[in-house]
Amino acid sequence: MVALFVLATLVLFLVVDVLVIYYARRRSASAAAATPASAPLALEAHPMPAGMFLHPSHLWLTVDPVGRVKVGLDELAQRLLGPLEGIRFPSVGRRVARGETLFSVQLGDTELPIFSPISGVLEATQVPYARAGSRCPNPESWICAVQPERLSEEIRPLRIAEEAARWLASEFARLREVLHGLHLRPAATLPDGGEPADALLRILEPRDRAVVVRGFLNREP
Repeated sequence: MVALFVLATLVLFLVVDVLVIYYARRRSASAAAATPASAPLALEAHPMPAGMFLHPSHLWLTVDPVGRVKVGLDELAQRLLGPLEGIRFPSVGRRVARGETLFSVQLGDTELPIFSPISGVLEATQVPYARAGSRCPNPESWICAVQPERLSEEIRPLRIAEEAARWLASEFARLREVLHGLHLRPAATLPDGGEPADALLRILEPRDRAVVVRGFLNREP
């Protein structure tokens, strides 16, 4: 009788152990199915190329050996705007004051003006070639070249090198906070709440788009 009782107890323990293992494996399988195989990581700003300045409106500036300033979009601006479908420029040779429209980017059926970070004469323009999957700051991806008038004065408040990289990383964090405060469609951000989706401004409602543009692309030092 005692032997039967011991045997029954062992069988019970084995059954309980098998059930525990079974349900543990089911929970693990469910968690694995809910997590994408390649979950996106939070964005980390790339190191800034030597001699590249960042403006608060998320433009970068470089100064070439002859003193001409080239202007492009930094990583955050590229993420917001996505591939540039069309850019409208003022005429080459025209003087542009700081804060005036340097060029306009087509966003669907609307245009977004990008304001000049410096004053000077527009000397050259180009639509930069977009390399798929790359937003690393690239001095060759400039959009406008300007012969500056007050370079030493207007470039002084801008960030450069490690300070620029740290600031850009903090701006991505601030952008995520702003997005969380808006009522966005699920497509606006990646599943982990990390990087904003490509061409974010193109999928935002006009009111939300205005908030992001005002907070990140239309700013002064």
